Amino acid sequence: ASRLAVDDSYLLAPVALTTIVIAEIGSLGRSLRAARQLAIAERSASALRRDSEQEAAAHALLFRQAAQLLAQNEQLAHAREKAEQATRIKSEFLANISHEIRTPMTTIVGFADLLHATLSGGPSDIDPQTVLASIRRNGEHLLAIINDLLDLSKIEAGRLEVEIHEFQLGQVVSDVLSLLRVRAEAKGVSLSVEYASPIPETIRSDPTRLRQILINLVSNALKFTHQGSVRLIIRFEDAPPSAPRLQFQVVDTGIGMTDSELARLFEPFCQGDASTTRRFGGTGLGLAISQRLARLLDGEISVTSVPGKGSSFVLSIATGPLDRVHWLAAPQESCHARLPDQAALNLPSLAGCRLLVAEDGLDNQRLIAVILKRAGARVTLAENGQLALDQFLLAQQQGEPFDLILSDMQMPVLDGYGLAREFRRRGVQTPIVALTAHAMASDRERCLEAGCTDFATKPIDRPKLLDVLKHWYDRSRAASAITAAASTAAISATAISAAAASDTEAAPAAASQATSAAT
Repeated sequence: ASRLAVDDSYLLAPVALTTIVIAEIGSLGRSLRAARQLAIAERSASALRRDSEQEAAAHALLFRQAAQLLAQNEQLAHAREKAEQATRIKSEFLANISHEIRTPMTTIVGFADLLHATLSGGPSDIDPQTVLASIRRNGEHLLAIINDLLDLSKIEAGRLEVEIHEFQLGQVVSDVLSLLRVRAEAKGVSLSVEYASPIPETIRSDPTRLRQILINLVSNALKFTHQGSVRLIIRFEDAPPSAPRLQFQVVDTGIGMTDSELARLFEPFCQGDASTTRRFGGTGLGLAISQRLARLLDGEISVTSVPGKGSSFVLSIATGPLDRVHWLAAPQESCHARLPDQAALNLPSLAGCRLLVAEDGLDNQRLIAVILKRAGARVTLAENGQLALDQFLLAQQQGEPFDLILSDMQMPVLDGYGLAREFRRRGVQTPIVALTAHAMASDRERCLEAGCTDFATKPIDRPKLLDVLKHWYDRSRAASAITAAASTAAISATAISAAAASDTEAAPAAASQATSAAT
């Protein structure tokens, strides 16, 4: 408009205005295109930035995954190595166990064959007493191996219980030394006990488990000591009065151990190395069990060792309160516990006892029958639970009931559990003593739940088995006497009542007769 006004050529205004508008529109279009190109460029740049960030994140993720995979591979390699080591250790253990079992079994079977040949009229170049002692010794060794395996399984299952009560410490120490002194003398090694401080006369712990630990420690020391000494040093620890502790130190002059051997010493199935097992034998369970038992007694076992010079094992356990306990300033080893002389045992008598034995093993039948008959019992044998049930019912019908039932729990046809349940279902109250090779606490509970009165284990411990049977035979006789007395009293009361009733009925008749006579 200003142009038109200046040029004073208003006739040309529409054309000029159109030209200007077109020019402005073109400029605006160029600006729009530039803006659009700029937006596209910015989007492209943003996309590139996103791609770059995503790529960086992807790289970071890949690095993390790679690190995780490396860590997992290392863990898998370590786990595989441990699994292979465990497999190797268990394979060595099975080989050792096979050797440890077969060695005494060879002695037992071999000497049994020789003894049988001698008794059958063959050469008499062996001493039967020596042979029997060897058979018994090797049988006890086998039983010790089995007990170790059972103890370990119960410990790992958390089912091994300790019985804490008061006992005399000197008696346990005496038992350990008496049991192992013969072995020490045979090797020419000195075995002694030393008291480094006054000790309490009695403590509160589990004497059976403490004895087991000390036997393991001293026995190991003797095994690996060829000359010199094994010393058991006992001292009272300098501990707070509220938590008194006792220390047992077993010091030997044996072969000693290296640091690598010490590192795996308390692992199950392990010994120092394979050559140790070949040279000295053993299952590799003793120390592992001892350490676990020590912890159950609120204790611990530690060890120091120098190769070629010897080892020192230290057992520390809690003693329980010692407020009123007598202290021994100079303790002396008390009685010398020895293996019982079987011929001199004062075994309980079962004279007059009618005893039903349910057992499917022929050899066990013979053994049990001899043991019970020598104790004076009248024994009836049945090879399974069903036959035992039949014989029991027949004896009842004939008026000669059994006083006791001794039953194996694993039998064909009807096992001991089913037999006990059937007796109790029928209302039979005769005592039933379970006899089984299963020795777990749960096995005892299972027998009692089935209806058994008591529990005994195989291998048979003759004095213990007879003690159990004697206890229940005495109780059965006492119960029978009470029942008989009650029955006699009831019969007497009935007779008196009948006589009184008869007198009452006879009185009117007598009066009538008297009246007739008077008339």
